[in-house]
Amino acid sequence: MKCWYCYWGWAKPVAEIYLRALADLGGNESPLDYGPGHIVWGDENFDSAEWCLEHFDEYADGLSEHEKRVVRRSLEELVALPMEVRCVEPEDYDGEHPENYPPAVEVVHAEPPATEETGGIDSRVPIWDNWLGRLLKRFGLYRIHTSYPIDELLAHLHSMKIEKPQQ
Repeated sequence: MKCWYCYWGWAKPVAEIYLRALADLGGNESPLDYGPGHIVWGDENFDSAEWCLEHFDEYADGLSEHEKRVVRRSLEELVALPMEVRCVEPEDYDGEHPENYPPAVEVVHAEPPATEETGGIDSRVPIWDNWLGRLLKRFGLYRIHTSYPIDELLAHLHSMKIEKPQQ
């Protein structure tokens, strides 16, 4: 299965909400991608914002009050958008060939621009098209910076003690 949103990006209004929240969090993606809105922001299920708000407190442990406000606001702003603006992946997408299913609306990749911290690499450029990128995504390392030294990546993967999937 190839991720349509990874290939094309998110609807521009959705990406703007995420990037605004990310800026309010000082660039820290963790509260958005792993907190109470992870189903939306980390997993790209934009139709689940209402559920995330209903269950917000169950998944907000460990967040500061500021982080909770920012994540909640991002979800509330998303809910205010019509579903056809939030969820733009074509209904007939075959799951394998995103290039054959272009978006019907303006889309952008919701990643912050390159910074000194990322080694000058524009992290908006998806790395998922190479074998290492697909491996990282397979094991849930969605927002890893492409500028990490390869020895650090390999050490991290080795420490995960990944078992071979059952066939």
